Amino acid sequence: MIPAHLIIQAVCEFHGVQLADLTGAGRAPQICWPRHELVYMLRGNAGLSLSEVGRLVGDRDAKTVQNSLNQVTRRIGEDLDYRAHVQRLNQFVLAFEDRPSAAAAIDRARRVISAPAAPLEHAQGCAIALLAAASILSSPALTDGEARRAALQALGHSAI
Repeated sequence: MIPAHLIIQAVCEFHGVQLADLTGAGRAPQICWPRHELVYMLRGNAGLSLSEVGRLVGDRDAKTVQNSLNQVTRRIGEDLDYRAHVQRLNQFVLAFEDRPSAAAAIDRARRVISAPAAPLEHAQGCAIALLAAASILSSPALTDGEARRAALQALGHSAI
């Protein structure tokens, strides 16, 4: 089982929305579908009861939570593209770690690169910077262009 707070962070990051949006009363499709999917992920990956899920998603009652589950399940059965979308979301949730933002990772890499160091420490710093760049480049939360620019910044180069 995955801790609920990580699932919530992952779904928010995947959809580019704030938790306040998902727990609020908004009914716009760009909010309600991510909310439905959050309910689906919490139920399936955290093993929470309907009432526990409802409490985490804006104090919604069990019937509302069950409706969200039904909406996602129905749409998965009818729409192959949506099924693939939910599978990508689930993979993102399963791979998600409680990690600092890309900006924090870049800042850490810059500090390692710019710190005066002995030769061995410098080599370790370079290795850390390269790992940071690789991590940035593999982030599903960034577009290819954003990832390239962030990785170049982490390595101390100006973005092209």
